[in-house]
Amino acid sequence: MTKIVLVPESIRRDSLNASVLPTVRRLLAKRADGEECEIDTLPVGRLPLYGRDVEQACGTDAVHAVQEADMRRGHTLRQ
Repeated sequence: MTKIVLVPESIRRDSLNASVLPTVRRLLAKRADGEECEIDTLPVGRLPLYGRDVEQACGTDAVHAVQEADMRRGHTLRQ
């Protein structure tokens, strides 16, 4: 199963980008190939600020929490 995470680029409540996400969800749910996919939305405001130095040293608590939750569910990130 494919997992897709939609991330609107704005934290504004009335963001145009966020307003089209329900349509994107519907289109992805009606895939012609019949493959099932799990679709989540992650508000951009919940993402940690990116710091390459922190990532190289040890990562962040938020990243570790997501990785651990994914591992418990049997998900892996494709790179």
